[in-house]
Amino acid sequence: LLHDITEHKLQYVVKQFQHALNEGDGKSNEEMEPTKALLNRGKFVRSFYHALLLLDKRTLSDMEKADLKLSQSMTLLQTIMESEFVGKEVDADDPIDMGFYPCVNQHLLPPSPRHPDHVGRKASIKYFQEVIADLQIVLSFAHKKTLRDILASVRGFTDRSEKCPTILPRSYFVYLALNYKGKFFSHISLKPLIKEDLRLFTNPACLNPKTVVAEITQACDAAESFLVKAAPVILDWLNVYGYHRSTHRQRMTQTMEFFADLQIEADHLDRLLHDITEKTNPGSERPNVSAFGCWLLNYLVQVHVIM
Repeated sequence: LLHDITEHKLQYVVKQFQHALNEGDGKSNEEMEPTKALLNRGKFVRSFYHALLLLDKRTLSDMEKADLKLSQSMTLLQTIMESEFVGKEVDADDPIDMGFYPCVNQHLLPPSPRHPDHVGRKASIKYFQEVIADLQIVLSFAHKKTLRDILASVRGFTDRSEKCPTILPRSYFVYLALNYKGKFFSHISLKPLIKEDLRLFTNPACLNPKTVVAEITQACDAAESFLVKAAPVILDWLNVYGYHRSTHRQRMTQTMEFFADLQIEADHLDRLLHDITEKTNPGSERPNVSAFGCWLLNYLVQVHVIM
């Protein structure tokens, strides 16, 4: 909300805050207890903010560093929970005591019919723990190796976020994973994942290097064209999970239209491959009847279940 404060200025203020607290090392343990509690809280702010800055860079190496910072932040939160009683006692129902000044903050927030809730320290710490856990789940998606693993993980993340709704992890999921054309994150191309998923599910002849059909240019080009068109459809489906559950039905309607167009492509491709198989290998025990159509139907059923 404080758009006029730069990242470097905020990092400098937090660093100076930590230095000021460290200067009191000569005090007794009883006198140092509030200082240590504040120091841990300052360390958490610095670590968590650094993690978010690393996530904004979106590279795989920076995301790995951010994951380490998030783990460090989670450890600090456990320490903070042990000393949450240290500090001034405030009324959780008083917005001024909780640091919310309506005349300053309210005009910076989007309009909402909901009354803002002001929670206490324990609830705040628990909330941050859930946010960090969700961010770590989002970062784990970058290491998935198959399309089915990606879809299962993303659906599980959506179910989890319904129990603890927070816009930050969902927003980072869209920002980190789905802002690349034909890719999941910056380094996972969906086309080879779809190709491998097809091989495991129906094993079309044109994708099996041991078959004669795989050596025919027309069949390979048609399959390649289908894979290129399928990647954006799968990405659009994944993109739905980045939004709140209440908007899923509306967004899924548009996704279903993309699936319908892809289904037509799959039917044309299956007919073409079946004709090629009949010509190159008459009486084949494995005619390509509906390999691509069946694969797509499997995911169409999943989309219907979600809707």
